[in-house]
Amino acid sequence: MDGGQPLQFDRAAASSYLRKAGEEHGTVEIRISVGDGPGEGKAWSCDLSYDYVKINAEYT
Repeated sequence: MDGGQPLQFDRAAASSYLRKAGEEHGTVEIRISVGDGPGEGKAWSCDLSYDYVKINAEYT
């Protein structure tokens, strides 16, 4: 983002990079800098693809 507007990027390249990093390392850490204040936040996520949800729904 720049001035509140999204910057151009190669979506396919970003997706490929994150997929490969996840396969290689098991996790992907993304750090984002917003402004220069003292605030901090954390978020955790997981695979919510169709297959993941389907597999987990089978035993619940």
